[in-house]
Formats: sequence, C-alpha cells, structure tokens
Amino acid sequence: MGTQLAGRTGGLAVLLMLLMVPGFIALDQAIPAPVRPAPTTVRASLNQMRTDFPAWQILTRVPDVYHRRMVYRYRVRATNGQLWHFYINVMTGRIIAREPIPAPALTASLAASAPNPRGWRAKAVQLARSAVGGGHIVTVETSSEDHGRTYVIKLLLTNGHYAKVQVIPKWARVVSVQIQRPDP
Repeated sequence: MGTQLAGRTGGLAVLLMLLMVPGFIALDQAIPAPVRPAPTTVRASLNQMRTDFPAWQILTRVPDVYHRRMVYRYRVRATNGQLWHFYINVMTGRIIAREPIPAPALTASLAASAPNPRGWRAKAVQLARSAVGGGHIVTVETSSEDHGRTYVIKLLLTNGHYAKVQVIPKWARVVSVQIQRPDP
C-alpha cells in the first residue's frame, strides 16, 4: 500500500508540474525586459529650453560630452545679458548642469575712450563680436536719433543666423542683441 500511495503522489506531482509549466512560461513572458529610454530629440530639448526659460535667447546648440555623458550644450543669454551654458542629457532629456560664462574682461583699448570716430567704430564692432561670440560683420550703422552715440552692428554668425547688436561704445555697453534666422 505504501508503494501504491507513493506512485500516486509521484504521478500527481508530475501531473501538477505539467499543468504549471505553461503558467511559468506565461509568467516569464509577462515580465518585460529593461529597455533603455529613447534618446531625446533635438526638437524636444529645444522645446524644453524654450518652455523653462521663455524670455532667454538661445544662441547656439551643439552636441557635446559632459562628465562622460552625451549632452546637448546650449549657449543662452539671460534677460540681464549674462551668458550661460546649459547641458541637457541626451538619454533622459533633463538639464544636468548650467554654468555661467564669464564676461570677457575689458581690454585697455575698450576701457580707454578714443577721440576719433574710427576708434568708436572699432570699439563698437569689438563689443558686438564679444557679445555674440564672434561672427562676420555685415553692416555697421550709427543711430541718427542720438547723434551717432549708438551703433547698430549686423553680424552673420557661424550657425547661419544673423545677429543685430546695438552698442554704446563710449560706455562699453551692449544695449540689445537680436538673433534672426535667415530668410528661406
């Protein structure tokens, strides 16, 4: 009788195992494998910068590496004129760092006032170039409203955009910077 009971329970255990195998297979298939997040698109990172900082001007965007991570590095101008670098992680789409860009120190030629108009023009051009990080000069004009004290300089930037910079060279001051896309 003992062997007969052992045979029945063994058969019962085998039967239960056969019934449970499809459940184990289904359970194994129901658990998803870990998936890496899709990289953030350039447009999504640009939209994030525009929504987080709507009044700031976005000057450049380049792919970069920051602390061994792929990032989009944005160079932006705050409403007070301060330049910043923002680093957005490509994989998560989050801002992982922001660093202020120090203002360039005034050289002796910028600090000293020049008596002739050519000196004011050169000073205005140098201020405009330092405000947008360089570029090719398209036009240099003086504003007639304030008797030539304010210069309006249009520059072609390396990314193909145009910058219109208004400066007062006598005070070594950048009044405004406008970035414009070229006409299609």
